[in-house]
Amino acid sequence: YDQGLRYMDAEEWVKALGCFEQVQRLKPAYRETERLLGEVRHELAKPSTVEVPDLSGQRIAQASSTLNEHALQLGTQEQVPSETVPEGEIVRQNPEAETEVEGGSAVGVTISSGPLVTEVPDLTRKSRFEARRLLTAAGLKLGKEVSASNDDVPKFKIAKQEPEAGKEVKRDSSVSVTISSGPRTSPEKSGTVE
Repeated sequence: YDQGLRYMDAEEWVKALGCFEQVQRLKPAYRETERLLGEVRHELAKPSTVEVPDLSGQRIAQASSTLNEHALQLGTQEQVPSETVPEGEIVRQNPEAETEVEGGSAVGVTISSGPLVTEVPDLTRKSRFEARRLLTAAGLKLGKEVSASNDDVPKFKIAKQEPEAGKEVKRDSSVSVTISSGPRTSPEKSGTVE
């Protein structure tokens, strides 16, 4: 009986079960053998647990594969901006790595949507189509468009932009452009007065 209690303290459930079953055979209803046998059987009936692997820095496909190898599955997926973790990689997980959970449990992940800010690309001398493609790649959008004559920039190409190229702006911001309508038709040059 005392040996069974020691095995219980050490969480050696199979050995504890053997001890208490032997006590039960030799002396039925001895002390709390019946209750202790119930506790030991309950512990042995618990589903097996597995350790949650560390998914940080992994992409979804890789994380899903890693979880499958550990008899776990991918749970909820959320996105947050991150200045340090590249876009598409896992920032954190729930439950955390090295936590013991039941086999088959789901592990939720939070994925980086990239930095909150992005650099404005240079749109000068680009067409609307090229500008839109560059802005989309940078996480930005084309804003207000105005047309103005320009002696230096070919017709239908972007002459100016606001904010200017290289500036750091919030993702999803708009960039306004001035599109050249070609050279001035007037013989007067800008800034000269006769």
